[in-house]
Amino acid sequence: MKSKKFQFYGRRKGRKLSSEKQRILTHTGSKFLFSREDIPKTINSLKGRVYLEIGFGSGENLINFSLKHPDYNFIGAEPYVNSYITTLKNIYRYKINNIQIFPDDVRLILNNFKKCLFSGIILLHPDPWPKNKHIKRRIIQQDFISALYKILKKNGIIMISSDHVIMKSWILEQFHIRDDFLWMVNNLNKTYNTPKCIIESKYFKKSKIMNNRVNWFFFKKK
Repeated sequence: MKSKKFQFYGRRKGRKLSSEKQRILTHTGSKFLFSREDIPKTINSLKGRVYLEIGFGSGENLINFSLKHPDYNFIGAEPYVNSYITTLKNIYRYKINNIQIFPDDVRLILNNFKKCLFSGIILLHPDPWPKNKHIKRRIIQQDFISALYKILKKNGIIMISSDHVIMKSWILEQFHIRDDFLWMVNNLNKTYNTPKCIIESKYFKKSKIMNNRVNWFFFKKK
């Protein structure tokens, strides 16, 4: 089955990579980056708990998760070159061996993962695309949620955060029209509590400086 093509908005790569970044990409990337073709052997064959972080940015939490849980496996998907190179640098620095990275849009590979592979899926601060004409650009759509449902284990958790009022409403709306997920904390005031497992990323710190309150949503697969 051919994977559906998605329009990606934004510049994935900025200036020419420095020699150091190119070295990291060549040497560390060769071990920790994977392609769609690698999934059957390298990802779908993983045992135990497997977690997926979508759009991990500079990888602060992905690195933290892996260090705290060396017996778990973590899969990250990130289309921005400089972001995943920063993560690769820290993978090498901390001698991490339980992270694999897909360097592109996760929607390209969702249908390649085997059913019920992941114990949890993490999506921190997805782009809100606040204008009505850009609604279709938001990653959280019904077909996207359905794809996540298939690869999530029963009682598996999706954790989503946002500091944008329009995106917060959109997230709740998209999950509330479904009957296959349970909103675990259905008290909006309690969603302001930052989970203990989360560390402050660069984006999270920026939200605090701008006094934008972050909400944390947890949805469990029924």
